[in-house]
Amino acid sequence: IEDTPVMVLFAPEDDAMDYVLPLIKKAKDSVHFMTFAFTDDEMGEALVKQSRRGVDVKGVFESRNATSNHSEIHRLYCNGIDVRKDGNPAAMHHKVFIIDGKIVLTGSYNFSNNSENSNDENLIFLSNHDIAGRYQEEFEKVWAEAFPPAQSDIVCP
Repeated sequence: IEDTPVMVLFAPEDDAMDYVLPLIKKAKDSVHFMTFAFTDDEMGEALVKQSRRGVDVKGVFESRNATSNHSEIHRLYCNGIDVRKDGNPAAMHHKVFIIDGKIVLTGSYNFSNNSENSNDENLIFLSNHDIAGRYQEEFEKVWAEAFPPAQSDIVCP
């Protein structure tokens, strides 16, 4: 759309994770995220690997679901990735990944098995520095209000 590459996927029929994982694995500089729910193990492991390669990985989880048993916050935190719980007293309902300051993944899609395999969801990929910049501004605002999880709430394997 006006020189901005856009891709729209619908889950479960479009196998969205087949598109998400390669983008995460190809990130060169940064992966920042704000997510209501994030429970996909393969994606969590990809972020850990990217962090070990020197990619700046950090994210904010919605507080209510952040430290549930299936949340990827445990894996990320235990591997030294800077993750926080949202400080908004209401719900932080974002579902956004910003890759290398130029690619935005957003939509109703929670990065979870239910979104991938059961729910009717949408996921939009936008490749545009200006749009990514706006999302990055929102990320910085949410990040500034967020706080680290209590160590007692984290279970490291």
